[in-house]
Amino acid sequence: MPEGRANRAALARRKRRQELLTAATRVFARLGYRAASISDIIAAAGVARGTFYLYFESKQDILLAVVDELREQQKVFIAQLSEEESLTTHANLREQTRQGFLAWLRFYDQRRDALKILLREANLIDVDLEPKRAEVRRGVVDYLSKRIRRLQRQGMYQREISPEVVSHFLIGMIDEIALSYLQKGNRPDLQWLAEQCVRFELDGLLRR
Repeated sequence: MPEGRANRAALARRKRRQELLTAATRVFARLGYRAASISDIIAAAGVARGTFYLYFESKQDILLAVVDELREQQKVFIAQLSEEESLTTHANLREQTRQGFLAWLRFYDQRRDALKILLREANLIDVDLEPKRAEVRRGVVDYLSKRIRRLQRQGMYQREISPEVVSHFLIGMIDEIALSYLQKGNRPDLQWLAEQCVRFELDGLLRR
């Protein structure tokens, strides 16, 4: 097969696989993993059943691929965010923190369906998904812990706090915001939500 035709064929395969992933994410988020079927997925993707099996072995297989895709997107996002935050100083800490929260909220807002699957159903489906869910969360904990340690070294954060414990606090906060605000039908004010997160992280709850 000529190289040009082979490249076009490879691009077509990647596009079709992505279409199936997108359809599966939407179907799982809408119906729930247990209620959803391969028939629902191929109907949403507009493909034949045989096409599905060219790319995935089962409903579980495509679910795991959905989570893998989210993890890969998260890796790219964290790398970009880490590079931007490396220049944080006392002078721009508040704004940099606000922009960081805003970036995370936008990342999750753009992936509402995948996030719904990860947060609401991951521990209810089967044991094979939990390690992947843990891997996704581990990536965020590692990123946040490194960020907190850097700010501790720069004298901006208390040295007595545990970076990993605080990372879990922050993840829990963002997860709850995602479930309470991003999963609703209306469009949330992400700027306002980011500012609330900043005030909690940097100012706490005590009145000064």
